[in-house]
Amino acid sequence: MRIAHVRRLERAERIKSQAARRLLHIELAYAWGSWVEYHDEQCIMQKSVMRLQSLQITWAWTRWCHNYDEKTEAAFAESMRRTAESILHKHLLVVMSASGM
Repeated sequence: MRIAHVRRLERAERIKSQAARRLLHIELAYAWGSWVEYHDEQCIMQKSVMRLQSLQITWAWTRWCHNYDEKTEAAFAESMRRTAESILHKHLLVVMSASGM
C-alpha cells in the first residue's frame, strides 16, 4: 500500500511536470508568435516609411527639374529676346545710315 501511494505521488508529480512543460512550451510559442507578428509589422512600417521618403525625394527631384527647366527656358527666351533686339537695332542702324538719316 505504501508503494502504491508513492507511485501515485510520483505519477502525479510527473503529470504536473509534463503539464508545466506543455504550458511553458505554449507560452514560448505564444511569445515567439507575438515577436514574429511585431517584427512583421515593424518591417511593413519601415517599408512604408522608406516608400514615402522615396516618393518625397522623387517629388522634390521632379519639382527641382521642372523649376530648373522653367528657369533655363526663361533664360534662353531672355537671351533670344536680347539677341533679336541687338540684331534689329543693328539692322535699323544700317538702314538709317544707308538712307542718310
